[in-house]
Amino acid sequence: MATSPKQAKLSGGERDTKLAELKQVGWKEVDGRDAINKEFLFKDFNQVQITLSTHDVGGVSEKDITLAKFIEKVA
Repeated sequence: MATSPKQAKLSGGERDTKLAELKQVGWKEVDGRDAINKEFLFKDFNQVQITLSTHDVGGVSEKDITLAKFIEKVA
């Protein structure tokens, strides 16, 4: 059975590059915490606030970027 390599926390230029697209659609870095978040408003629901950070690596990882992009597609 194959195992995936351990996720790593994004940092430096890789982080900037991967977050740039998400920042254009309203995602923000959380002050004082290595996480990203966005608030969604819907007609039939008051508000949804989503904060993403990978606990295992202590910050934003590729998993968070992938999930944020998926959320954008379905929201």
